Amino acid sequence: METALEYVDKTCELESEMDRATYALNVGIVMFLAYAVSHGVSQPGTESGAALAYAVGFICTAVALIAVSIPRAKDAGLAPWTTGLLLIPFVGFIALLAYLLTPSRAAVLAKREAAVAVQEAEIERNKQLAAREAALKEREARLAEREASVKSA
Repeated sequence: METALEYVDKTCELESEMDRATYALNVGIVMFLAYAVSHGVSQPGTESGAALAYAVGFICTAVALIAVSIPRAKDAGLAPWTTGLLLIPFVGFIALLAYLLTPSRAAVLAKREAAVAVQEAEIERNKQLAAREAALKEREARLAEREASVKSA
């Protein structure tokens, strides 16, 4: 069982890749923590440093989202710089959805390989059927020749 720090260390490894489910979990954790911090700051009697706390919370959330989005971008076959789109209002939401919905490059390649294997098997089957059909036609031709030679005799 890994500790929370080991999980964060493994998750935020910029050279690794991350599947959609892990990305969704990490984004959910980041959003929950951002909500918890902002909700805690907005309690009555805490107005004195609220603006600074909101700014720090926003920066921490942005850095955390980018840190978990870079491995996901690599896994999805997108350029890592596209994680900067998360900082732009409204565009960031669309980029977040794109990261969540884009399938992994490995999954796409596996599907393509499976489709190619099916096509190759079908081509081989068609070749075998054509060879059997040619052999059958040859037998029919020999049979017709025998019948013709029996009738002429």
